[in-house]
Amino acid sequence: MIGELKGIFAGMKPVINKVSGAVDNVSNFAGKVTDAVTSSAGQSYVRQFFDSGIWDEGMFNENESTALSDIVKKQVSKNKSSISYRDYDREGGKGIGYGMGIPDLSDPRKSLKMTLGKGSIVRDGSGNVMVVDEYDFAGGGNLKKLPLGEKVQALIDAVTNPDISKYGIAHLFAEAFGSTEGEGASVRAKVGTAETLGLSIEQLNKLPTLEEYESKNKGRIKQRKAKAAETVEPIKETAVAQEPEPIKETATLKVKSGDSLSQIAKDNNTTVEALAELNGIEDVNKIYIGQELVLN
Repeated sequence: MIGELKGIFAGMKPVINKVSGAVDNVSNFAGKVTDAVTSSAGQSYVRQFFDSGIWDEGMFNENESTALSDIVKKQVSKNKSSISYRDYDREGGKGIGYGMGIPDLSDPRKSLKMTLGKGSIVRDGSGNVMVVDEYDFAGGGNLKKLPLGEKVQALIDAVTNPDISKYGIAHLFAEAFGSTEGEGASVRAKVGTAETLGLSIEQLNKLPTLEEYESKNKGRIKQRKAKAAETVEPIKETAVAQEPEPIKETATLKVKSGDSLSQIAKDNNTTVEALAELNGIEDVNKIYIGQELVLN
């Protein structure tokens, strides 16, 4: 009996190992999904399809914020106002392309590299140090401009291409349907002040301003329309019967000796031309004593 049980368990061992391996694979996959969801890179990829607004420092988790602060301090201390791939880690930009594997997004520096890439360091008008960038997928293939059918065919070709990885396919998908140059969101992330970052005022003032950065990169920055003002319906007032205005009585004047049309006009707050028109006078220098003139 014991021998039979041993035989059964021996036969089940490969199955148990397979189940255990499958559980480990699922666990690893779940871990990678969690890393992607909680990283700025993973969130930004999905977010860019429906949000082209301003992305602030809230897009970074705590570890990413700490790593970004360290990178900024190091760059500014070297009198640099930009961040390149090599500033995130030793690997730099090596291996980045359509054939690269899915990066380890649990590493905050790798996640930042995929989110910001070549970012810029600027200062705003309130003394804040900021990391800024334009989030777009401006690829060399101009997939965005292709008709829908050609976009789909390009993605099908990519799936069957052994030189293009899963990451590459995802990036091509973003190029085809995501934000491209001039359409993407603007990253405007505050990193800290000169004081919190341990920078001198001189170092702060050497950084370009946000306005200078935006002027230089205006081609990449989405021209967002101002929010339309809400239409306010005029308040309808209840009609109130009004008394008719009294009919003005016609004022007249009889010309006396020594009167002139210009003096009469001046005394009655009117003009010579108006009096001449009202009274049919062709020659304004000719009026006579006893002549009755209409003044209004």
